[in-house]
Amino acid sequence: MFTDNARPASSERPFWIVLKSADPAKCADAPTVLPCIEHILLNNVTCSSTTLRRLFSTLLTFNHEVYVKLKKCKITSCIQDADRRQYGNEVVILTCFNNRSNMLDIKNGSPGLWEALYGLNIKALRLRVLNVNHAACLSQSISSFKHMESIELDDRSLGLLNALRGLNIKSLSLSGWFEGLNVHNVESLSQELSSLTHLETLSIDVHYASPILWKVLCGLNIKTLSLSGWFKGLYVNHVESLSQQLSSLQRLETLSIYMRKYINIQLPHSLKYLNIYCYASLPSELRELVDTLSGCTQTVESKLEFGCASFDDCRLKRIPSDEYIVIQQELETLKNVAVKRFRILYRKTKINGSDDVAESAWYERDAVGVDDDYWEDDNIADNAYTCFVRKLDEGIINRISLRLLITPASNS
Repeated sequence: MFTDNARPASSERPFWIVLKSADPAKCADAPTVLPCIEHILLNNVTCSSTTLRRLFSTLLTFNHEVYVKLKKCKITSCIQDADRRQYGNEVVILTCFNNRSNMLDIKNGSPGLWEALYGLNIKALRLRVLNVNHAACLSQSISSFKHMESIELDDRSLGLLNALRGLNIKSLSLSGWFEGLNVHNVESLSQELSSLTHLETLSIDVHYASPILWKVLCGLNIKTLSLSGWFKGLYVNHVESLSQQLSSLQRLETLSIYMRKYINIQLPHSLKYLNIYCYASLPSELRELVDTLSGCTQTVESKLEFGCASFDDCRLKRIPSDEYIVIQQELETLKNVAVKRFRILYRKTKINGSDDVAESAWYERDAVGVDDDYWEDDNIADNAYTCFVRKLDEGIINRISLRLLITPASNS
């Protein structure tokens, strides 16, 4: 049983957490929890950071996953008086075995919450809609997550990147509008990213990408990069700037891009896997992309997905899927291009009023060259692909799914 002795005196009811043990012999030891517990919900309650920390610490000792959600709770601080007007703490923690939390998802955290989390074994963290007044307290807690490997931030939380220095961060996701970027804060952001010496995967989800944003990529020592755009894909009108920064990524092996329409970018020589998802693409643009790939001097496995449509001046025009068949016939004549998949998919039913167009809404119309190919690879963890499938306009009723293996012409 956890009793909130640290709660300040008030007219509110005392806060207790009672966790029964299946083994009475353990009652004399540290508080234990019913072994089968899987979900805990605290809604609109007041408790101290000390009590909450004891709860989190106990749950982290489990050898199974527990889902914890705090909604509209007020967590009092042991260091300073809590502001009773600050509500809206919402935290979701998925805990698993080996004293580790797989995911900590926080929206509108408070100082009391950060105190409760300080020093816990957090592996992955997602922060959204943060109150900047609590940045100092939050930074201290983040710096204490010595085992954290993955973090997701929006553009309002970029100031917290300095708290990641010295941590073993392997995966970083950034999202937002990035409207206030200038030369000074881009240089600062670039320095913070460069300080993450263990960083291997970087994902950027942005509404509009200005040329200055791409400068943060310069010289990063990452192996995987995912770029995507809100709504109808990434809109890039400064292709040379993006190509220049991509060429500086000398260790990049996997590049995934969800774009509004096809752009011809320069690919790094270290690239092994290329995933391109286009909201809309003309047959001529697909041909241009294949020509670019066939000229690669290294072996590249490519996953290409695009809607059968053209997109100009915010106007969408369907293109019959049959017009893309000729591309498949041309691919068969290329000696250094192996077609692992060429599928035409069609949308059988319309998703009424939903912004999430499920993969199950698409059905196969035709398939060729499917040797060594599996449907399961559509379920890989790829932020750009997820955005592409969910945001594809209902006006697009056909899309093409390709898998290509490109080998240098000299080796074919």
